Formats: sequence, structure tokens, C-alpha cells
Amino acid sequence: MRSKLVKVFIASSAELDQDKTMFDVYFSDKNKLYRKKDIEFDHRTWKDFCSSLNDGRLQDRYNAYIRERDLVIF
Repeated sequence: MRSKLVKVFIASSAELDQDKTMFDVYFSDKNKLYRKKDIEFDHRTWKDFCSSLNDGRLQDRYNAYIRERDLVIF
């Protein structure tokens, strides 16, 4: 049986890096718990985007990426 992948995007400013670290711990704990139920959380932040060598506006890339997520946290 294949795991259900829950795609999460955490959108926030760089000033909230400490909060994002807490989300890393939170989703790590949830992955341990839900692994038994074949559910995995894949969480990403703006830091996962490369801002160099980008065609078009970076915000447009964020917007397209957000539309593909199951959960977005602002």
C-alpha cells in the first residue's frame, strides 16, 4: 500500500524562522505517529525555492506551488 502524501506549505517572513523550526519538529513528530497509518507530511517553506536564475516573478512560482498543496499555513 502506498502512503498518502499530505503536501504542506508554510508561508511566513524570515522573522518567523523560530516558528518554522517549531513546525519542523511538529511535522517530524506527526510523521512518526502517522507512518503507521500510511500518511506522510511533506512540509516546505519559501526557503525551499531558489530565487536565482528564475524566469518571471518568484511570487508567481509561490502561487503556483501553493495551488498544488493540500494545506497552506500563513
